[in-house]
Amino acid sequence: MSRFRKTAIFLTSLVFPWLGGQVNQVGISVSETLPVVAQNSALHLIQKGRGRLNIGGRGRGIAVASVILRPIGTVDLGLTYADGSGTLRFGGQLISQTENTLTIALTNSGNADASGEVTVSYGLFSSISSISGNGRVDGKSLNFQFSGGS
Repeated sequence: MSRFRKTAIFLTSLVFPWLGGQVNQVGISVSETLPVVAQNSALHLIQKGRGRLNIGGRGRGIAVASVILRPIGTVDLGLTYADGSGTLRFGGQLISQTENTLTIALTNSGNADASGEVTVSYGLFSSISSISGNGRVDGKSLNFQFSGGS
């Protein structure tokens, strides 16, 4: 067994002690034993990158995106403007989830009504690979794209 695999098994047994016996006896790799999302805690994602937000035909650059998924299925999405002037926040509800993708129905943007669908692709270490969304905010058209990167 490689040194990396031994370390991974040891760390897994610390973080998920109820799996420790199974992992050490069977030698299952970490990627096969870690859950995608812990069902009793929130999923927090944040990433610097580049993107574009358009509301009612007016565009702005995006420099940072963040997503919080709560165990009850509510979602907070934040898009921080590239010029540093603030963050646009959306609330929503989880529609579906796969190993690395969330699909969200938008419900609000602060006190404003919002509707539409957002797809979030995420990777290791709470990183966001991409976000895309289309819909409406207070009757105005909404679309945005974001790509995570250093």
